[in-house]
Amino acid sequence: MRKTKAVKKQAVKRIAKVISKERERVLYSFDSKNKTVKASFAKTNKSIVITALQVKELSLRLNDLKRFYSYCNADIKLLSRLHADAQAKKQQLIKNTQYDSRKKLFALLQQVTLTKLKQKSKAKHSKVKK
Repeated sequence: MRKTKAVKKQAVKRIAKVISKERERVLYSFDSKNKTVKASFAKTNKSIVITALQVKELSLRLNDLKRFYSYCNADIKLLSRLHADAQAKKQQLIKNTQYDSRKKLFALLQQVTLTKLKQKSKAKHSKVKK
């Protein structure tokens, strides 16, 4: 009976260790001047820049999620370019590099598109008033 309690405690400790390891998240920042998106890992300096032309193409594909994801995979190669190098993995700077960050990019581009439409409508409304 005592052995089973000890085994259960070890199992609980192992599960707690696995849960406490948080995976590395991709951070996105939108540059409104250049109309580019920079994707980077917080702990390492590995980052990529999605150009204005690619951002425009992604914003056109917001209505169809499959086309959006396929463009991210095939043309931008977002996940493969953000994949950490072996040295960062050895030093354990990045714990999980297979994190699918396309949902975050999708939400960011939706927000940017809605903000742009809101600004256009305000500009039209102000012209009509004058």
